[in-house]
Amino acid sequence: MALSPPVKRVHRHTRAIDIRGYEREDGLWDMEGTISDHKPTAYGVMEERREDGMVHTMHLRLTVDTDFLIHAAELHSEVTPHRMCTEVEPNFGALAGLRIGPGFNRKARERIGGTAGCTHVVELLPQMATATMQTIWPIRNYMAPSDKDGGKPGVLNTCHTWSESSPVVARQYPEFYRPADAEAEHG
Repeated sequence: MALSPPVKRVHRHTRAIDIRGYEREDGLWDMEGTISDHKPTAYGVMEERREDGMVHTMHLRLTVDTDFLIHAAELHSEVTPHRMCTEVEPNFGALAGLRIGPGFNRKARERIGGTAGCTHVVELLPQMATATMQTIWPIRNYMAPSDKDGGKPGVLNTCHTWSESSPVVARQYPEFYRPADAEAEHG
């Protein structure tokens, strides 16, 4: 089903995010994210807006290992609304040493948030973290039972589809399937 028909409106902004994961020959992984903002019509303080309407195009590369540890981070700001925006590019190297996982977004903001970074690129990081998991997990075989948590697959209860009461879990991991009424009793 598509969205309902909108009321009459004017297109003012488009944000695009593109994230790609690459397995490197040295055993590391490059996650490359691009965030761009386009304003079809100039409004507000837009002295640096390009004629084609582009106001932001930033490229971030995170080099990670299969344990989700960031080895290097590199930012290139191709299009910015102000020349001084590029001054924070080297600061993103401070992401090296962080591990993508619980608490990652908070720790990243501590290193490159506020005046040390770029709001738009910091907003890209959670999406890159998720894409990193999506890229590496299947190859690391995270869908298989782990040694932690009683041998349960790490994907269990991470979303609606992977709920222990889901028909997908019933098919793929019947030993961990619990009917919805049993889940309510244990919840």
